[in-house]
Amino acid sequence: MIPARISPAAANDLLDIADYLEGESFSIALGRAFLKKAAATVARIESNPELGRIRPSSRQNLSGLRSLGIDNPFSKYLVFYRIDTKEILVVRVLHGSQDLKKIIKLVS
Repeated sequence: MIPARISPAAANDLLDIADYLEGESFSIALGRAFLKKAAATVARIESNPELGRIRPSSRQNLSGLRSLGIDNPFSKYLVFYRIDTKEILVVRVLHGSQDLKKIIKLVS
């Protein structure tokens, strides 16, 4: 098992998404459920780092970037991460409908 570290950008993404879901549903429970599912997804990645899809990036510092969807009902949210020898770095957590090419410089 390789431990995961959440980047500051990914931490902001998680909190922003939880706040958004709470605001849309008028329920704190939905935001908390999202954070629990996101944590479970990161734990799965720690246990099996190569589980996610390889996402080619034009940025040198993102070589080897992978993504994995958060478990239902939040599967449209993707955890983007890189595997290093000592840790997994969670780079961003984004909704799949966002302009991923622009945000993290993915290659088609």
